[in-house]
Amino acid sequence: LTESMEGNFEGIGIEFLVVDDTITVVSALPGGPSATAGLRPGDQIIMVEDSIVTGVNKFGIDPASLMRGVSNTDVNVTVRRPGETEMIGFNITRAPIPVYSVDAAYNLNETTSYIKINRFSATTYDEFVKALEENMELGNTRNLVIDLRDNPGGYLQQATKILSQLFPQKGQLLVYTQGRNSRKVEYKTNGRAFYNIQNVAVLIDEGSASASEIVAGAVQDRDRGILAASHTHLRAHATVLDLVRRLRLEQ
Repeated sequence: LTESMEGNFEGIGIEFLVVDDTITVVSALPGGPSATAGLRPGDQIIMVEDSIVTGVNKFGIDPASLMRGVSNTDVNVTVRRPGETEMIGFNITRAPIPVYSVDAAYNLNETTSYIKINRFSATTYDEFVKALEENMELGNTRNLVIDLRDNPGGYLQQATKILSQLFPQKGQLLVYTQGRNSRKVEYKTNGRAFYNIQNVAVLIDEGSASASEIVAGAVQDRDRGILAASHTHLRAHATVLDLVRRLRLEQ
């Protein structure tokens, strides 16, 4: 959990699937340890160090735990590559692997940017601001669609910092926390929005929780924008287009 929320973990930098009970490389992170060493999509990992790791489900093997480890340590991996008759060995040096919380950021049209956030991790606000810079400043858009579907939440402060980018006014209450044995803490807008964001729309579904609900609730309570709830992924594309039409963002 800490690895996913802090924005990085240490390992060899691959995505994999278990196919026919064998660890199969789907992709190697560009510039990451595995890509540098020469691993390719389709490689089947047969051995890690001196241990045979086929039969993942049969023997209850945890592939990730075998390959993750402290940065700058080495791990030997032996793979079977399609089209090759001999096994191929790689010595891979583990390194920090970035984990991003902004899945996508692009312009829907000439006036509207779209940002998809999968969770609120320690780096989400920085990723969000970078996306705004690349799309709103360089692309010259003025409206924003924030996609929080299937976002389970995360760090509260990251959500409130993002909200401050949506509200130009200072001192507006966004949310507060209070416990039986803890004092009331209020989170307010800071008045330091970097861009002149005009229309705002937030996409949510039944998987939007915690910090996602805070963002959506603050936007709704302050009448800052509109919310669109999608209950099936099949309606996702139509929902975005409907928002564009409803907000008249084509103009």
